[in-house]
Amino acid sequence: MEQSNLEESNMGALITKTWYVYGRDLNDKWLTTPLHSTLVKEDNEAHHVGMFKHRTFQFALGENHQTCYKLYLYHGWRRIKVQKEQTSLAVHFSDKASQEAWDNSRKPKLGKHFHKKWSLESKQPLQYIFKKKSMCQVVK
Repeated sequence: MEQSNLEESNMGALITKTWYVYGRDLNDKWLTTPLHSTLVKEDNEAHHVGMFKHRTFQFALGENHQTCYKLYLYHGWRRIKVQKEQTSLAVHFSDKASQEAWDNSRKPKLGKHFHKKWSLESKQPLQYIFKKKSMCQVVK
């Protein structure tokens, strides 16, 4: 089996330089191919977490990955998992480093739009829960 195929088949579980974004569909089944993979800035966790944060905001706002229920960032192992429900968005971090990279990454261009429609309900070690704002809250 070719190395790149082997890496993909194991969801980034090998010692790899590649960063992957995977998804699960609305039936909670793994998509057959990664949504994104890259070697660009492979040693810069903050860069990749920032890009994943942008994808997360797009996902929450209905601008991307609408056939997905969950998104994952992998680099050798799962770094971040995002699960979207009707009125909530849960962000689970594998470790403190991933959470700190999320907190310290540049605010995505969609940040204002995201925070207009979603509020941080709970901030716990290794987990954030956002709640979708009601129409009345959004209009204010």
